[in-house]
Amino acid sequence: MLDEIRQRVLDDHASLRQAMETLNHLIRQSSTGRSGPTAELVAAARAFVRHVAAHLDYEDDVLIPALLESTNWGKVNTRDVVRFHSEQHARLARLDPLLDEQDVGLPQFLAALRSVMELVSEDMAHEERDILVPRMLRDDPVGIDVTDG
Repeated sequence: MLDEIRQRVLDDHASLRQAMETLNHLIRQSSTGRSGPTAELVAAARAFVRHVAAHLDYEDDVLIPALLESTNWGKVNTRDVVRFHSEQHARLARLDPLLDEQDVGLPQFLAALRSVMELVSEDMAHEERDILVPRMLRDDPVGIDVTDG
């Protein structure tokens, strides 16, 4: 089960990275001579926000409880994950109203979007380096067989 959770999260990370590449391409296109974001950029940002929110919900509902049950984890270790997720939710909340604002300026929109993208990238790197590794999250915990001689 833990291997499946790990793979699902890693697959989501790959998908989120692909979405951020698309967003960066659209940002470069939007940045030339426009006062506001293009409809295509807003649509891609809206889809990205939904994807990030769903991903965070999955990690909160499935990954964190799995970490707490893992023999290599404890409540202290999940605090960083919860803190990262809280900050991402806060940044998503600042970006979300801009997705529907008709007269939002491009600099304000891009600053909010880039802020979310940077934190998501940082969180994924942290998770892949420190959490989603077999030594921390695995189905087959190694036990030491102790016998009495």
